[in-house]
Amino acid sequence: MAIGNIKRWHWMVISLVLGLAMATVRLAFDDGMLQGFGESINDQRRFEEAVVGRYQGIPLFKDLRVYPIEIDEGGGKKRLKHVAAGKYFSGTPEIKDGQWQANWVPYCFIADVPYRPLSSLDKPTDPNSTVMTYLDSLKASHGVSYTYAWWQHPRFSPALWFGGSVVLIGVVWPTLLNLLLFGSILRPREEKGLSLRNVTAPPATAQQQQGSDENAIGQMTAALEAQLHSSAGTPAQSADAPKAVPAVGNMSGEPLAPGAPVAKEPKEYGGEFYPTTAHVPTKET
Repeated sequence: MAIGNIKRWHWMVISLVLGLAMATVRLAFDDGMLQGFGESINDQRRFEEAVVGRYQGIPLFKDLRVYPIEIDEGGGKKRLKHVAAGKYFSGTPEIKDGQWQANWVPYCFIADVPYRPLSSLDKPTDPNSTVMTYLDSLKASHGVSYTYAWWQHPRFSPALWFGGSVVLIGVVWPTLLNLLLFGSILRPREEKGLSLRNVTAPPATAQQQQGSDENAIGQMTAALEAQLHSSAGTPAQSADAPKAVPAVGNMSGEPLAPGAPVAKEPKEYGGEFYPTTAHVPTKET
């Protein structure tokens, strides 16, 4: 089937199926995103020192972005955590091209929800406190900045994947196809085909009737030929078997019984006797 024959509602159905599939996969492999964030800082103190630390005026942990991700903690149980990802420099320069240079590499820190900074361990834990609350508190004093990837939240991500699939595949894509193939946003209206709902079969013509009769005669002829061939293949009668004598009818038209003697009529010879042996007269000498 050509792609031009696929209608808009077909694309809409395809977009719904793909959107649902992508949203499901997104939730199932949410914690797989951690592999793209680089190595992990497992020490909370090291993370907080890197956030406020500087090297030649540049933050040791820069380009911060916080991702809300559900991470599997074992036994199929997932828990929402905030992953602060960015580029980290340990503070020790490395030799590169013969010179000591600072090298920032991808790193991340997985923060619990709620988040409790080390500087406030002596204070009661705020259930609404997150790593973003901590970063906001350093914005004015240390110039810390970050972005929040709210679209990655498990509450919004499936809806975004589903809605994006519907918009792109179900709306934008068929519109572009119509512009390329038909030169308009909408498809041209297709002509309706002939309806056969009220159509009745016409009566058979004389030619059709003759053809039907010839077909029937041909079938009968074939059946007779098959019967003759089957009878010709039967074994002949034995020479010793008595042959049936056909019945001979009498003068009255009634058939005689098989094997009955035939009555002979007496012949009249005019009172004279004729011997059966013929005597040839001899001539006298």
